[in-house]
Amino acid sequence: MSDLSQGAANGFVCIACTDSNPDPYAVHTQTEGTVAVILHRIPQFAGRILVTGFIIPPPGWVCITPCNFNFTEDIGVDGLGDLPLEGDFYRVIRSPASVGLHKRGVSGTSDAVSGVSAIAQDYFYVSGQGLSVNDLSLPRGGKFDLAAGYTEGGEHASHRLGKDADFNSTDLGGRSTSCFTDKRYQAILDRHNVGYRICHVDKGGGYHARFK
Repeated sequence: MSDLSQGAANGFVCIACTDSNPDPYAVHTQTEGTVAVILHRIPQFAGRILVTGFIIPPPGWVCITPCNFNFTEDIGVDGLGDLPLEGDFYRVIRSPASVGLHKRGVSGTSDAVSGVSAIAQDYFYVSGQGLSVNDLSLPRGGKFDLAAGYTEGGEHASHRLGKDADFNSTDLGGRSTSCFTDKRYQAILDRHNVGYRICHVDKGGGYHARFK
């Protein structure tokens, strides 16, 4: 970090950060204070985060307490549960690229998990086939790292809250469930608490659904 307290940022800015967030580190404290609050937004990520600090006092000053510190925090979306990998009316079939980066990728809110199962059941009743389900969310939420260089953008950025689910473009019988052609499937999605649905044009027409 470099001291920009005299500049427009009125605080500190990260000069070698990997999270691609240009926001300044805002430091709030005062002389003789016992607390310094350092604020920096990293909105997409979750997990066990190690926080390490190094304090380098200016000439003539010393650290009365240790200058270096570290601690670990668990950060994530609370209350997510896993969709079983296989149900009566669906099976989870994720891409090797996604599984290679994130072995567990089918967590979601209770509405998302139950919604996927209910959609698959309705689809089975009208087609006689089970649905092929792809990624939901990570166990703690947060950003999938697919094709994004570990930045905040890129593929699956919207999956970080546990409300999203991807469906593959063919069912378990090999029949196309493309959003370009299957109107019955569209109607089923619309009945099941789906806040919106979009068509993955670049993936053969597989659906991406977000539950409310």
